[in-house]
Amino acid sequence: MKYRTRLTTLIALAPVIILLACSGGEGGTGATDTTGDQDISRGQITAFGSIFVNGVEFETERANITLDGITVTDDKLRLGMVVTVNGVVNDDRLTGTATSVQFDNEVQGPIASIVPGQDGDTLLLTVLGLELIVERTSTVFEDISFDTLAVNDLVEVSGFIGSQGRLRATFIEKKSTFSPGLSEVELKGIVTGLAETSFTIGQYQVNFGGADLSGVPGGVIADGMGVEVHGTLVNRAITANRVVQEDDVSLGFDDRDDVRVEGVIESFASPTSQFELNGIQVDGSGAMLRSAGLELSNGLVVQVEGQWRDRILVARKIESRRGRVKIEAGVASVDKAGGTVTLQQFGGTLTVVVDARTLL
Repeated sequence: MKYRTRLTTLIALAPVIILLACSGGEGGTGATDTTGDQDISRGQITAFGSIFVNGVEFETERANITLDGITVTDDKLRLGMVVTVNGVVNDDRLTGTATSVQFDNEVQGPIASIVPGQDGDTLLLTVLGLELIVERTSTVFEDISFDTLAVNDLVEVSGFIGSQGRLRATFIEKKSTFSPGLSEVELKGIVTGLAETSFTIGQYQVNFGGADLSGVPGGVIADGMGVEVHGTLVNRAITANRVVQEDDVSLGFDDRDDVRVEGVIESFASPTSQFELNGIQVDGSGAMLRSAGLELSNGLVVQVEGQWRDRILVARKIESRRGRVKIEAGVASVDKAGGTVTLQQFGGTLTVVVDARTLL
């Protein structure tokens, strides 16, 4: 009996707990149409050497790497960060060369509340009005852990926006303990209630009178514009030091580009209709679905692979990234060359395949 692991495998010393997102598909990403101008992959980093994103190992030695708009070296990248990789994927569909890697967090701010899930392995956090789903084994933690998260921690978060506007957190880093008026926060949203030097995002009033607006076309902010605000917070008032227009992620796509996107399905109505994934319109009507029996629905975490045409991602393949099975057992053997771990269970053994999309 074999299971193909996905994003959420946890392997420790025996006895071992393994968390699998089951799918009956084959390994790798499968054959794709290579006639596009470039390959674009948006998903979380699952391994290094250089970086693995959506099952492809991208060489980053000569890539332009930016974190929140600042040019950095690849040692600043972390597991779990959701990045956009531009480059070329080789004919083996498992390796490639990146020309650019871009990371932009979804939110940075103080934790206002923490609600534990009934299973003991999930938390619902609120940060700057945004609800975050945090999972013990699927979220990657930096300078903090699932059990030590606390109200008033200043955290930077990456992940996928899903149903009910909640963010499935794939990466959380603790920056410090929050200090009102001193700690830097980052908030994304739509401008409403624009006045001479202020506007509103959700529950927060933003004062931009002294802010750097060079990241806004013409330096002019307008109602309905998507922005990212950097500044300091006191109560529900943000004093902005920088405001940047939040671009549609698909603006960097050209017709015939090969695109891979990981995220949470939204606006799904039927198998023949389009749906939304990370703000991208997807036509999945002709796609091959993996695993067998996969039924698309709102809230499902998937990876979509296809070609960009007329501002729509025409999917060739859709793979599930959830549907986890938790197994606790002793390790019987490890085959490093074959990428498998065999577990000893009552009544027999279970072989688990570990690939580039497995988080260890």
